[in-house]
Amino acid sequence: MPFSPNDSEIIRIKIPSHPKYISRLRNIVGEVCDKVNFDTQKTQELKLAVNEAVNNIIQHAYEGKTNKAIFVYFYIFDDRLEVAIRDYGKKVSPEKIKSRDLDDVQDHGIGVFLMEQFADEMAFDFTPSVGTELKFIKYR
Repeated sequence: MPFSPNDSEIIRIKIPSHPKYISRLRNIVGEVCDKVNFDTQKTQELKLAVNEAVNNIIQHAYEGKTNKAIFVYFYIFDDRLEVAIRDYGKKVSPEKIKSRDLDDVQDHGIGVFLMEQFADEMAFDFTPSVGTELKFIKYR
């Protein structure tokens, strides 16, 4: 997965792990997508992917705590936009992060599936000693 922040413009955002900030972050994602001239479909897809990622951080990594930090980095390149979302919460086993069969009808649990569908590339980085980083790439 390409990820070379040295060659890009970088926008950094820090939000609290409170659900009320998710809509504000979606608006920022929209503004960044406008800046890189994404069409409406690409913009909406990235907004939904980021929304799902942050919601999962609040629910799983921070176990609903609303006073923890979530960092979002936008790396703007000529051919793509890369988004890194970093938390310092509870680590999740990589084996537990997977899409489920959509024929298994439930009212939750499709966030990873949606993120995979809406990003051109997606990868988790579990190497930090605390927390996790999720990276999305969306090509122009």
